[in-house]
Amino acid sequence: MKQAERDCIFIEGLKIDMVIGVHPWERCQTQPVYIDVQLYRSLAQAGQTDQLGDTLDYAAVAQSLATLCKNTQFELLETLAQQLISHLFQQFGVLDAVKLTLHKPQAITNAKDVGLSLYRERTD
Repeated sequence: MKQAERDCIFIEGLKIDMVIGVHPWERCQTQPVYIDVQLYRSLAQAGQTDQLGDTLDYAAVAQSLATLCKNTQFELLETLAQQLISHLFQQFGVLDAVKLTLHKPQAITNAKDVGLSLYRERTD
């Protein structure tokens, strides 16, 4: 099934102040990182039952992402993104796939934004 054909819950622009980066100034202070995440899984049952247990609690997802970010200090966005996706698959076992985009707007002073996107499908 193509990504565009899947049901998806998304969170956009989740702001987390954290320590991330390779430069000395980045290692001694927090900076904002914004997370966009798309969580792919069937939403058909939730659409019929109107029960939170049949879908994803996006508040719980946001809190889980924020907690992981605040309790880690990676140098690379690539490492942070991969760890966040692995964490989501572990914590929310019903996911079929995750697309995660990280924005680090203070990384380059003469650019509006920098970041990356990863897409991973469940392999088990």
